[in-house]
Formats: sequence, C-alpha cells, structure tokens
Amino acid sequence: ETAQNIYKEWFVNFRFPNYEHTEFDAESGLPVGWEMNKVENCIKIMKGKKPKKEYTTIGENRILYLLVDVLERRELRFTENEGVQLTTEGETLMLMDGSRSGMVFKSLEGAIGSTLAVFRIKNGILGINYCFNYFKYREVEIISKNTGSAIPHANKSYIYGMDMPIPSDKISSEFETITGKIYKQIEILSSQNQKLKEARDILLPRLMNRTIGV
Repeated sequence: ETAQNIYKEWFVNFRFPNYEHTEFDAESGLPVGWEMNKVENCIKIMKGKKPKKEYTTIGENRILYLLVDVLERRELRFTENEGVQLTTEGETLMLMDGSRSGMVFKSLEGAIGSTLAVFRIKNGILGINYCFNYFKYREVEIISKNTGSAIPHANKSYIYGMDMPIPSDKISSEFETITGKIYKQIEILSSQNQKLKEARDILLPRLMNRTIGV
C-alpha cells in the first residue's frame, strides 16, 4: 500500500521530489524529460505453460511453481525446470484466464502456470517496481475490460493499447530504490512466516502426543 501511494503521488499527481521546480510540457501535460508511450512498445506479454509434473515438496532440480495460491502465500508448489516459462523475482505477473482475470501480482523466482503471464520489460525502458505499480494501479480498469462470458480472459489488446508515462531516469531510479526496500522487507517477512509455519507443524504434533513437554 505504501508503494502504491508513492506511485500515485509521483506518477499520477506528479508530486515527485523537486516537482515544484520542474517544467511541464504544455502539450502533453507531462514533466519535461518524460514521454508517453503505448504499453505494447514497453512490454511483451508472455504466457505461462502447464508443466509435465507438479510436486508439493522441494527436491533436487525442482523450482517454485507459481500459481495464484503460491503468489498469495497460501501454499507451496514445485515443478521441474523443463519446458516452462521462467520468471525472476520482482517481475509483473497477471492472471490471464479465469474468474479473477486481470489481477496483478509481483513475481517470485520460478515457473508460471498456463493461466498466468509475465510482463517482460523491453530494452530496460522501465524499472520493475514502476512496471508492477503501473499495472496494479490500473488493475480495476483492466479487470473491467475482461472478455469472454463463460470463462473470462484478460483483454490483451486493450492492455497493449494503454498509455504509459515513461518518467525520467532520475525519478525512475529514485522510485526503484525506495520501493525496492519495501518489497525486500515483504519477502523477508514472508520467508520468516514460512519458517515459523514449518516449525509449528513439526512441534505441534510432538506437543500433542507428549513426545516433548511444554
């Protein structure tokens, strides 16, 4: 929420650092040094693939298999690194098929399922945190443009046609630094929570059968 509020303040309301002394272009309404571009020129949408095998436990040559439940930290799934669409930590993912199509997630390192797509940034034109927050900010709008009645799908054509402001390198770099610390803290806390869950699952049965005392 903090990162989203910063995004809105800087890139929607244009109250970024030193905005008071920044010149704005009369025609575009953007700060001088920024430009407006189409999403299709900045992003390549790459669909995931269903792996041949799925596992519920980690093992040799297994990687994290990213489904919605995994991204929402409700469970862990794993697959093998073969014939799958890989993502790196921090990339933007979107659910492309199903009742929740259009929902935006921040990726973990692993492989994505066939209902998800990774939004890969072209030529380093954007920062990964800016990219995620742009689509997260417009998530409700994107969901409203879903297609299909029986099985909804994210409207890829609409997404590619959206306007995307490209900030100056300086502002972009500052935003990545500030929000990067926020997302790093989220991952640290999530990792600690997972370890606590594992410790609980080991200790609780032993306490119940009195293998160990309180």
